[in-house]
Amino acid sequence: AREDSRNDPGEDLRWRRVDTRGDRERKESIPVPMGMLDASSEKVRREAMNSLGRLGAADAGPEIAGFVEAENSETRARAADALGRVKFAGAETALLASLADRDSEVRGQAISSLGEIGAKNAVPALRKIYNENPGDQRYRLVNSLKSLGDNEPFNLEFKRPSAQALE
Repeated sequence: AREDSRNDPGEDLRWRRVDTRGDRERKESIPVPMGMLDASSEKVRREAMNSLGRLGAADAGPEIAGFVEAENSETRARAADALGRVKFAGAETALLASLADRDSEVRGQAISSLGEIGAKNAVPALRKIYNENPGDQRYRLVNSLKSLGDNEPFNLEFKRPSAQALE
């Protein structure tokens, strides 16, 4: 059945099968989305990563990490998100590299995932972004840094609205 799903000509049918398997959140479902990571359809590969993330499939981590360099930015973002959810031990290197991605959503997913995996070594890189130019990633940076034990940005952000309210 796995081979039939992967070779099915209907892209929507393939990604729905992957999504349905992931929604069951059963470890025995992992082989199906794992097999879909090499599908010809970008949409199917992204949904496979999403399902594997929901399933916490750490064994899929090395393969998912390869997608942080995909041409498609949505695929790179999905890979960065899935790496945080599968808790793959080797994810930190791929996620740190994604902090320099040209796409804002990819950078944001990498920031969030570094916090999710407890990547304490990422604190200096995250602080540098926060201190120099957080842009639209301020909220994610504050949350990830706080989860990694650096409370200073959270405290600064908390004080900012209070100071504005007093003015």
